[in-house]
Amino acid sequence: MKIIITKDSEYYDKSYKVISNLNQLDFFCSDAECTNVIVDNYISMYPYKELPSLVAKICSKVRLGGEIQLIDADLELLAYKLSVGLCDLESINEALFAGGVLCSLTSIDHAEEMLKPNGIKITYKEIVNNQSFIIKGIRC
Repeated sequence: MKIIITKDSEYYDKSYKVISNLNQLDFFCSDAECTNVIVDNYISMYPYKELPSLVAKICSKVRLGGEIQLIDADLELLAYKLSVGLCDLESINEALFAGGVLCSLTSIDHAEEMLKPNGIKITYKEIVNNQSFIIKGIRC
């Protein structure tokens, strides 16, 4: 099974099951069932202190050899760009708050730190559009 956890479901391949409410996760898939999980701009909808347990729950749905991908805004990069004048407050606000509810921000390094204890080997990391990150890993 392939799932996408996102608040913007219309942009994805129909071969994926789209989940927009984490309460649906246990209903749609069992532990270690998913071959591919994409989490697109979703973890920032939860308070910072809840992120490690949220990521652990999502990782538990990935089968051995399955792939997980996190996509979200990178706070460290955005703060740097603002501090050195590479962008203005309007651009930062548009990047962060255009999508609705936002409860926390993380970084590519913090996302990696949350994935590794859950048996995820990082296979790919990239900064996208100078404001967001993509990090991929395989469950070992």
